[in-house]
Amino acid sequence: EKQGRNISPFYLELTKIGAKSRAFISGVRSVEEFSSERIVLKLYKGALKISGTGLLLSVYENRSVEICGEIFSLEIL
Repeated sequence: EKQGRNISPFYLELTKIGAKSRAFISGVRSVEEFSSERIVLKLYKGALKISGTGLLLSVYENRSVEICGEIFSLEIL
């Protein structure tokens, strides 16, 4: 029998259509920072910084987020 906490794994799916991108991320604990140019997500281990323009947080539920906009970079912190 496994003991310990049930920690959600980190999962990232990135799709791009023209200049626009869509990122689906699961395993998110919280949104630490949000602007149209930068979003920082707190993960169970570390954080993820997303940089771009016109960034929108379109879905935030069940430890998952969906971000749309022109994504330039993703950086694990």
